[in-house]
Amino acid sequence: MTRVFFGGSFDPIHRGHLAIADAVKKMVQPTDFFWIPAWISPHKIQTPPAAVQDRLALLQCALKPRENDVILDLEVRREGPSYTIETLRILQENRPKHEDYFVLGGDSLERIAQWRDIGEIMTRVTFLIAPRLHWGPESELGWRATLPEGLSAVFKGRWLPMEPVDLSSREIRDQLRLEKEVPEDFPNGVLSEIRRRRLYQS
Repeated sequence: MTRVFFGGSFDPIHRGHLAIADAVKKMVQPTDFFWIPAWISPHKIQTPPAAVQDRLALLQCALKPRENDVILDLEVRREGPSYTIETLRILQENRPKHEDYFVLGGDSLERIAQWRDIGEIMTRVTFLIAPRLHWGPESELGWRATLPEGLSAVFKGRWLPMEPVDLSSREIRDQLRLEKEVPEDFPNGVLSEIRRRRLYQS
């Protein structure tokens, strides 16, 4: 059984997230694809995201046509900073051996060594890495050289064969605040739901 975990704030979800999910499915053809919204990412504590109920509603709206995708709310129910290792321990406890993948944006490699118990995470999953601007497969060799001793040997990662994702949730929030949103940046129905909930306004 092959499982994929796609975690993040999804603040808000946008078409780049769906493009990554589609590339993942094409590459590894998972048995299960799980979206795992965070209560709050540890590195975003100083800039908390929109209310989790709103982010969940947007995610549900975006995934409505994707019948085989599942939203796991265990990090939301746990509250507090969402640590990947705690989530993986729960999902992999007392289960038959699975082939588990974790989706990661290429730019996240820059700070991944700071993640809690990252060595254990690296033994538990293979990362599927989405290229971002200035962070593509050509960056991996130099990045590996910066890892603490021992981490490079256990890191397992595969780059998704896709164009670099040119969107970020932060940029989209800025556009929304300035009323310069681009409808094409959003999955169907998400922009309407954002407006209905009056999110990301100045």
